[in-house]
Amino acid sequence: MKLRYSVSAEDILAFAQHQNKSSPALREGHTITRWTGTAVVFVMVVGTAAMLGVNASEEIRRVVALVIAIAYFLAYPYFQRRVAARHIKNIYPESAANRGVLGEHELEILPDGLLEKTAVGEQKIFWTGIEKIQTEGEYTFVYIGAYLAHVVPKAKVSDGDYGTFFLTLRQRRQGYLADHSISPNSAKLPGGAIGTGMARLVGIVSLSLGLALAALSLWMIERQLMLHGSLVKFALIFCIVAGLLAIFCILTGYRLLFNRPNSYGSLLPPPVWFVVAAFFVLVGLALLAWALYQGLYTRIEPAAMFAFFGWLCWQAGQAAKRRRSVSDNPDFLS
Repeated sequence: MKLRYSVSAEDILAFAQHQNKSSPALREGHTITRWTGTAVVFVMVVGTAAMLGVNASEEIRRVVALVIAIAYFLAYPYFQRRVAARHIKNIYPESAANRGVLGEHELEILPDGLLEKTAVGEQKIFWTGIEKIQTEGEYTFVYIGAYLAHVVPKAKVSDGDYGTFFLTLRQRRQGYLADHSISPNSAKLPGGAIGTGMARLVGIVSLSLGLALAALSLWMIERQLMLHGSLVKFALIFCIVAGLLAIFCILTGYRLLFNRPNSYGSLLPPPVWFVVAAFFVLVGLALLAWALYQGLYTRIEPAAMFAFFGWLCWQAGQAAKRRRSVSDNPDFLS
């Protein structure tokens, strides 16, 4: 069984982006670079403003530096993709020197492995040399190394059945490995941006907020009963909302703090992660609005911290969605 297709620089870029999402080592490197760059930008802006003697208070300089650092943090993924695209185009220009990577390819399934043919030669990979086969979107990646794979774009198949070919390839490979009692190398699931330690830190914050809201609700009920003998409408609504938030935060904090994963391979289902993220972001925005209204610029840091926790929770929810989609998709792992 054969499959003919062509590969261009944009397909190599798609593989690089897939690697960035699925490789824990690459994700960790990008995360470290992103946060380090954000810290450096903040320090440089504050230091430069101080050296130039900018006529502004220290609080104003810190706020401006924080805004610029946040802008860098948010823009980093976009510029990282732009740099990667330019890098790929520089490495793989459309020239005769890259005919073995770009251009026409042919894959053929043999009894003992996979044969690749290009305009400059051919390469045979035995079944044990194929580490994993991953499908994402309109691409299938046949890994023959940790960072090396045959990139097959579905839209550029000129001869052969894309779906049937890779179904047969998976079956042949798995059958060979099973017959020879070889355990296949499973692809690592896309991990989250939030580790156990950070999850427990978020759990402590959430649990503390829940207990604080519960205590506030009980205190308000006690005060209202002492002063009025009953709860006024506003106090009743506040206590109900605060009580529900307290229950939610306490339960969420408990699961995070004591590491109780679920079927998503996560401490919380994705919708709950997103709700927690929205809660932290809303609290951060409220603190920011209050600080700006009162002119207390030194109180902006807590607002940024809440926004930071919200971003972590959002990333954790996205990671849980990816893990579930991978585990539910038999075409992704083999």
